[in-house]
Order: sequence, then structure tokens, then C-alpha cells
Amino acid sequence: MSAGAFLSSFRRGIVAAVAPQLRADPAECLRQETFLASQLLLTLATLLAFPVYLYAWGKPDVAEVAVFALSLGPALCALHVSRTGNLERGVVLAGGAAALLVTAVVLSTGGLASPALVFMAVLPGLIMFARSRLATVAVAAAPVAAISAVAGLAATGAAEAGPAPGAALTAALAAAAMASLLGWSARRSFSGQLAQSLSRGGADAELLDHAPDLVVRLRRNGNLLAANAAARRLLGLAPEDLAGEGLVRCIHVQDRPVYLQAMDTAWLDGSATAGIRLKDGDGAFEQVELRVRRIGERRKDADLVGMLRNVQSQVESEAALRSALAAAERASIGKGRLLANMSHELRTPLNAILGFSEILATELMGKFEQERHREYAQLIHDSGSHLLDVVNAILDMSKLETGRFQVFPEPFHLDEAIKACRQLMEPQAAQGGILLEADGLGPEEEVTADPRAVKQILLNLMSNAIKFTPPGGKVMVGAYRTETGAVALYVADEGRGIAPEDIDRLGEPFVQLKTGYDHGGGTGLGLSVVRGLAQLHDGTMRIESTLGRGTRVTIVLPQADRMETVVPVRPARAATLRPPVDADLPDRLTA
Repeated sequence: MSAGAFLSSFRRGIVAAVAPQLRADPAECLRQETFLASQLLLTLATLLAFPVYLYAWGKPDVAEVAVFALSLGPALCALHVSRTGNLERGVVLAGGAAALLVTAVVLSTGGLASPALVFMAVLPGLIMFARSRLATVAVAAAPVAAISAVAGLAATGAAEAGPAPGAALTAALAAAAMASLLGWSARRSFSGQLAQSLSRGGADAELLDHAPDLVVRLRRNGNLLAANAAARRLLGLAPEDLAGEGLVRCIHVQDRPVYLQAMDTAWLDGSATAGIRLKDGDGAFEQVELRVRRIGERRKDADLVGMLRNVQSQVESEAALRSALAAAERASIGKGRLLANMSHELRTPLNAILGFSEILATELMGKFEQERHREYAQLIHDSGSHLLDVVNAILDMSKLETGRFQVFPEPFHLDEAIKACRQLMEPQAAQGGILLEADGLGPEEEVTADPRAVKQILLNLMSNAIKFTPPGGKVMVGAYRTETGAVALYVADEGRGIAPEDIDRLGEPFVQLKTGYDHGGGTGLGLSVVRGLAQLHDGTMRIESTLGRGTRVTIVLPQADRMETVVPVRPARAATLRPPVDADLPDRLTA
């Protein structure tokens, strides 16, 4: 059998010797395979040295047979680990067996003068397999106890200096040293195949290597056991370069405590998330999101699995967004201050203009010599009133946009509000030859809303309807209860209507549509204010219109069950909730 075939068969045997209950854990399988290989190679080397010893020294005595019998201890430890899967106990037993073997060899080859004493320094190498503190201390204490025993026996004269070891014994010790080297080489060979060991199916390992994020297996102390191929893309390093403390060295010094804290949290609570900075292949630090979870139950040897994702572009985008929001807030504050100052600076002279122009138009201070002068005074008053309405609309829209417009819901009689608004708008409707009618819930019905906001909604909708209705047309304002108990306010007109493609634009600030009829002026803010006031009540605005038939705007306001109030609402009269529009209005009002 060739050396390659032997090593291949040996490796398959080692893989099969791992305890079945641990084969689902790739990292633990790797540790156990490495330990089993090192112990079996050490026993094999000792057995190969036994025939050489017999050829050189002849028949061994009882003591020498006992020494060679002790060399079978590593194989027994490997058998125990293969059967039980308890690697920590196997490491402790292997450390004790090795210390006992070296002690026997030292005592039989000269005591403290024996050249075999140097092998005491090799025994702590088993610590690399230990994961618990108890196993580490036990393995480290084994050679110390062995040396102390040899020294004690030498001090009492129980161990006399014997002859120097012969060539055969030297060869046996050399074989043992070679076995140690073979064990180390086997461990390095297994570590080099870590990517394959992580997924024995092959396809899973390939899938993991193509993952865009860095997937790692970690110890509780943060040391890396395995990583996928994303390490090259994210950090510019091979996965094996991150093993042990390699990943920790790539973390920014200030973020290392955060990383270690995430390890402890994940081990204790099952999962943790942290933001850290990792050094990439160019030496620059990139912001990375770390998500780590514990594998299995919480125990001393439980590992962690983590995923690291580069979020540098996301962090930069969020920073740019925060900067833009801060700039927008500063601009909004500046606009609010400008509008507040404009309100004061414009309203004061406007009130004076309106007051004096009204005095002149009504000729309280005396008759005009010419009728045209009185008309001029009335034009000044009308223009001032229009400008004041524009200023008020802009200020209301600004308050709605900045969230400074507050509503105070309270119970009130909606019919009284509709009646008051109708009386205010009747002169304007009569001037345009328009019939203005109203229909409410009934004199005893109460609704819960902000009375001031409801009146402003009705006035804005009625004003728009009157502006866009030709002479001889009709406008109707009313209210009814919906099936859910909400209050619906509506204003319907007999205007030219609105094209379907333009309806979605209505309600945007400063949008004015050309309908073919004189729109009567305005700023395009009326419906914007109405929609904003409805939203402050958690309500909605719906526009229904058909060209050539008319337009209906409906505002639905939820009541006590959806607003922050405990005022009860009286049950509606189901028979009189919805106004008989088809009976009271021309057919085109029902669009």
C-alpha cells in the first residue's frame, strides 16, 4: 500500500470514528478528528518501535514491558472519545496517560539525568484540544506533577541514576517525537480542509461561499473558528488568515469591547446585534453590522455563528438623509418665522385699509360728489378683503404643513354650524344668481369635532362650489351618518365638472384647474386646507365629479370611537341620514 493510499484510508477511518451525535457540528467534528488522529499516530509510532527494541535489546524485562504497555494509553483515550464524544475528559485522560508514560521512561533511563525528560515539555501541547478551564488546568498540571514525582523519588534515593539509554531506546523516543510531529501535521492538514469540513454535503459549502455576507463560526472569546469565502470580498483576506484572533485584529480598537460584549450577550441570551468597524483590504475602516447567535443550548463549549454585512453605504445614506432633514427643518422654521412676521406686517395695514375703505364706501363721513369715488372705495375694500383671505389661507396651510395647527374636538350641533355657514355665503351666492340650499342631521343631533375647523371646511367647500357654478345653478351643503357612525359633510354643485385625470391633482397646494368658466380668483389653497383639516380629525376627503354634470366633495370625520375623546355620540336616525339628493337636486348634482 502506498503512503497516499494509507493516509486516505486512515483519514476515512478517523472521520468514521467520530461519535455519531457530534457529526452535525462541523467544528466539533474537526476538533475530535484532529485529537483522534494525533493519539492514534502516537500509539502507532510506539508499536512500530517495539520490534526495533526487541531486535536491538532482546527479550524485555517486566519493567520494559510495562513501559510499552503504557504507550497504548493514547489509543485507549481515543477509543473513549470515539465512544462517548466527551473530548474534554479524553484530553484530561490523554494528558495523564502521557505524563505517566514519560515518567516511567524517565525513571527507567536515568531519572533527572534522563534525556527523555525533555518530553515533559511536549505534554502541554494537548491544551490545544481543551476548551474548558478545568481540562486546561489538568493538562498543564500533569507534567508538573510528573516532574515533581521524579524529583521526589530522586531525593529519597528511590530512583537511582541508571545507564544512559541505548540506541534502541533512543530510536523509540525519536519515533515518539516523530509521531508528535505527524499528529501536528495531521491537525494542520485537517485545518486546511476546514471549508470542506463545514459542510460535508459539498453543495452547502459552495452555497455558503457564494453568500454576499461574511459568515463566521466563533468561540465565546471572539476567536474565529471558520469563515466563508466572503472574507476576501469584505476584508481582502483569506478565511484562514482570520483564524484565531485574526478577525479581532481587523476590528477598530474602539469597537473591540463592543464586539466582545456581543459575544457574551449572544452566548447568554441566544443572539445579539452590534455595529462595528472593520479594516478592509485597503486599510480603510468600513461600518459593518454584526448579527451573532448561539449554536444549540447554552453550555461551556457552545460555539457562536455570526454574519457580518457591510453597511457603509447605508450609513452614509442615513447621514445624508439626516443632514437633508435638518436642512429642511431649518428651512421650515425659517418659513414659519417669515409667515408669522408677514401675518403681523400685512394684517395690521390690511385691517386699516378695510376699516377706512368701508367707512368711505358707506359714506359715513359724508356724501361723495361723484358716484365713481364710492365705487373706488368699494373696490379698495373688496381687494383688501381678498388679500386678507389669501394671507389667512397661506398661514393656515403653513400651520398644517408644520404641524402647528391644533384641533380641539368637542360635541356641538352640526346643523347650527351648517346654518351659520349658509347665512355667511348666501350674499355671495345671490350675487352670482346661484341657489344655495342646506340639509343637516337634525336639530338634536350632535357630532364630536373641532367646531372652528368644521366651519372652515364648509366655508371653503361652499366658496369653491359657488365660484365654479354658473348663474342659475344650485349648490347644496349637507351632512349624514355613514354605516360606521362617522359624520360625512358634503357640498355638491352644478358646475362644469372636473376631468378624471385632474381629480388626483386637487388638494395639492396652489393647484388651480381651468374648467372653461371663470374661477373667480383664489390661490388654489382651499381644498388643501380642507384636506389638512380632515386629516387632523383622522378623516378623509373624497371628490366625485363628471364633466357637464357637477362635482360633489365629501368629508368623512370619524367619531368618538376613533378620536381621543370620551364624549358619547347620539344614535343617528337611520331613515333620515342620507339626504335624498336625487329628489331635491337636479340629476347632475348626483355625480
